[in-house]
Amino acid sequence: MSLPSPNLGDEPALPAGRFRFLRYWSVNMWLAQSSGFSFPGFSYTDAEMARIKALSDATSQVAVIVWLAATAVIYISLGGIVVTGLFSVLSVISPNPAQISEVGFFGGMILAIAGMVALGMPLSISLGGWIADLLSSPPPPAEPGDVALAAKVRRQFRRMGAIVAVLMGVAAVGWGFLLGRH
Repeated sequence: MSLPSPNLGDEPALPAGRFRFLRYWSVNMWLAQSSGFSFPGFSYTDAEMARIKALSDATSQVAVIVWLAATAVIYISLGGIVVTGLFSVLSVISPNPAQISEVGFFGGMILAIAGMVALGMPLSISLGGWIADLLSSPPPPAEPGDVALAAKVRRQFRRMGAIVAVLMGVAAVGWGFLLGRH
């Protein structure tokens, strides 16, 4: 539970890690928006986009470059750990790879991919931001509405993880159906 922040009135302040995630997600969203790209499933009101732009503008170029590099390395590393863990579990369940069912393989991959979208990406953004913050100026102050905006972004990531899981499930069933038709 967060304590109320003196500069935010009665609104509780975001914990440092969640505020860091919001700041660097804002950098990501502003970079995408200014490039003409939009992320499906991630939409914001004009007021939210103004806050996203303000948080992005308050982040130095050095911090952005360090954050992008660190986040990429962390995300790729997490993906490798997840896939290695998945195949380790599958090899314990069935030591003979030829006996691993398509359902087990695709089910594991669906969980891994959805987990990387819903959990791995936010974790990578936060850890990359922590590294970038070590080398940059102090972050901007929190403002009213940051708690609600951060909560919205978290819900969006969870929803995207669920959507990816469903789409991958449909693709796996379709693939299994096509393979069974040979």
